Amino acid sequence: MKHFILISILLLFAISPMYSQYTENQQKEVYSFSCPDEKHPHIIDLGLPSGTKWACCNIGAKKPNDYGDYYSWAETVPNHLTSSEYSHNDISDNIMGTKYDVAHVKWGGKWQMPSEAQIRELVKYCDINSYNPPIGMPGKIFTSTINGKKIFLPYGGHYGDEGSGQYRHSKLFYVRNHGYYWSGDYLGSGKATILEMHPSTGITSESRYYGCSVRAVIKCELK
Repeated sequence: MKHFILISILLLFAISPMYSQYTENQQKEVYSFSCPDEKHPHIIDLGLPSGTKWACCNIGAKKPNDYGDYYSWAETVPNHLTSSEYSHNDISDNIMGTKYDVAHVKWGGKWQMPSEAQIRELVKYCDINSYNPPIGMPGKIFTSTINGKKIFLPYGGHYGDEGSGQYRHSKLFYVRNHGYYWSGDYLGSGKATILEMHPSTGITSESRYYGCSVRAVIKCELK
């Protein structure tokens, strides 16, 4: 039995570096398939009919498999606000390209938050597959059915309320299981449009105070 345990330990040490290298290379292949180098963010042209181009990584992320920062809708500073702390429920217009657009504020140029129409276009013209590695970042791979280019959206979860009254605080929910990505389109009753992945992928609405991920696009509106 002692010999068996010793041999098992030796094999573990022998295999671990190879496994680590394999998974590192595998993740690099999956996460950065459409990137020319590691100087992110990159503009990824998925060949979409509108001409919209997507970023390779989230706002606040250093690479495609990072969560990046979390933002309440119309906030341009990373935050984990509770519903009682949030102050932009009075906005009654879309915010793409405005001072409330975190992608435009952070990255400048033609970068902006996507509209609902641009998210719908992404979903329509991409094959969407789950990626759940034994180690590394789970999420969704969006592969263009037009030109085969890909982007990866990690399951970053979202921040939301837990507790009530004086005990209310912000908590991170569903990390590594669900993904939530803001659009710049407003809805009434303190909500905004969002891309939700868990494991199905669709467009829904969430409370604006939620802290969610943002994936930027190069401005090009659908007609």
